[in-house]
Amino acid sequence: STNQGLGKARVQGINAASNEIIAFQDADDKSHPTRLQKQLEFLDAHPESNLVGTQIQYFSKDGLIPGAPKHACLTWKEFNEKPSSWFVNSPTICMRKEAAIKAGNYNPEHVSMIEDLDFLIRFLKTHKRVDNLEETLYQYRIHPTQLTWQGGKEGGEYWSKKRKELIDSYLDS
Repeated sequence: STNQGLGKARVQGINAASNEIIAFQDADDKSHPTRLQKQLEFLDAHPESNLVGTQIQYFSKDGLIPGAPKHACLTWKEFNEKPSSWFVNSPTICMRKEAAIKAGNYNPEHVSMIEDLDFLIRFLKTHKRVDNLEETLYQYRIHPTQLTWQGGKEGGEYWSKKRKELIDSYLDS
């Protein structure tokens, strides 16, 4: 079978999940051994929360790379006042399945570079907040041919414009 994109794969995975909690993990990255436990404990202690991410540390074959931004918890009101294209580290998502479906799940038509942002904005707009643990519990691999790091064949400027257009389409007027 051919690769039909992350959006379609996420839709199928979320729909097929038999558990009430869904957690993401990219195959080439590393989670701290307690990551999922801490995210589940957070969701249990905060029933009003539907999605929790963690902080990340970049790494490559040469070792750790400094400079990963830190993300705080964010409300829809705060997002409207100061929009951002990066407010949750997508591979660290741990969320309630019911909440993902209520937010409209992933858009299977998005096949590159924008599917996570589209989902996260709709999730934030639907549920009014997303949470991020302060701890760094995930190592995100960086490599020279990485689409998200290099901007794919279209380049970073193209995707910056596309992300801004997407964000603007969701903001309250």
